[in-house]
Amino acid sequence: MKWTVNLTRKAYKKLIKLPQTIQDLADLAISDLEEQGINPQGWDTLKTGEGE
Repeated sequence: MKWTVNLTRKAYKKLIKLPQTIQDLADLAISDLEEQGINPQGWDTLKTGEGE
């Protein structure tokens, strides 16, 4: 099943102001989410502390 990732307008505007390397990493993360769903393999999605 292929997932769809939508960024809010505010998130998109902030993303395009970041350095290109960060934008590329965000694109990779979005691609992973679209292909693998809400729990991509290799991602540590557990909480690491209180208040997260």
